[in-house]
Amino acid sequence: MKKRRHWIWLLSGAVVTIALFVLAQTVMLSDETKLLSESEAKNQLREQMDGDIVFVRQSSDAFTYEVTRSQGVYQAVVSREDGTIIDLTRQVALDEGHGSKNNSNEPEDEETQSDASPGPDQTEDESTDAPEESTAEESSEESDEPTTGERERLSSEDIREQMLAEQNGDMTSFEYLEDDDMYRVTIEQEFTRYHFEVDAYSGEVLARETEDLTPELAITEEEAQSIARNQVDDESTRQQTTLTENDGVIFYIVLFHVSDNEQAEVHINAFSGDVETVTWEEREDQPQSESDEEEEAD
Repeated sequence: MKKRRHWIWLLSGAVVTIALFVLAQTVMLSDETKLLSESEAKNQLREQMDGDIVFVRQSSDAFTYEVTRSQGVYQAVVSREDGTIIDLTRQVALDEGHGSKNNSNEPEDEETQSDASPGPDQTEDESTDAPEESTAEESSEESDEPTTGERERLSSEDIREQMLAEQNGDMTSFEYLEDDDMYRVTIEQEFTRYHFEVDAYSGEVLARETEDLTPELAITEEEAQSIARNQVDDESTRQQTTLTENDGVIFYIVLFHVSDNEQAEVHINAFSGDVETVTWEEREDQPQSESDEEEEAD
């Protein structure tokens, strides 16, 4: 009887172990299936931009493709999570003005041919050499002319660094609008969101929009000042009131100059009106004494 019970326990343990193993494998497979395959990522990229798309390489979180378009050859990095374009850089710029140059040269070719025809004092051999010299001169002149394909688009990293240097905050959105040749950038501060449109070649800010993110609060700034004043001397001079956020809690900071040497900082919950903290400390901008003022005057 004991042996039978022993075998039952062994079989039960084996079944539980196998069930846990199968469950772990299922979880791992489900995590892997969350990532896009190479073909799915390519389809996502094709929906966002047209051209001849060729797979280049794969990393743990992204696929890299080479996209050939009429404007040039681009390298696109696509996220494996949602198929968005993480980075887009033009590697080779095509000569967009080449076709127009050929058309503009057609009248010159006809004129050259008419000039190359043998005259009464010109032999046939001399007439055939003239077009070759003219063609060489034209090709050298054309090589010196700038073309639109020579313009280099600023990289995504260049624009990111430029905009964060111009506007403090966290960059929450960044995209390249190929049809408009510009970047669209969003930077957020504590209670303000900034939207920018930036020229992709010059880096010039083409448009700027500011969005106020301050939520509707139960306590106004004046009410917060009144609550804070009750925590300190009624005759204290209020210096400033600021609104800030910490760990999802929005509160007012009211700063008082209690005396020449002391200041009080009161933190008030902007939704409940509760006094969070009252801090007494030495003033950072202490007024100068009369003796110090006299020494500076001397």
